[in-house]
Amino acid sequence: MNTDTTEWTVCHDRTNLKTYVRTYGGLRIQAIDLNRIDFTRPGLRVIELEGRFLPEDVTAKCVPLE
Repeated sequence: MNTDTTEWTVCHDRTNLKTYVRTYGGLRIQAIDLNRIDFTRPGLRVIELEGRFLPEDVTAKCVPLE
C-alpha cells in the first residue's frame, strides 16, 4: 500500500521574487511576495497557509452574454 502524499506544490518566480504555493487540502494558489518581507531582520519566518478547500462564490460576477 502506497501512502506517499505531496502536501504542497511550490512555484518560484525569480524575476518578480514571488513564490506560489498550493496545498493538498486547499487547492487554491496562494502567493508570497518576497519583496514585502524584511530580510534584514534575522530569524525564520512563518506563514500560515490555507489548508482547507474554500471555494469562491462567483455568482455575483454572472453577466449576460452580449
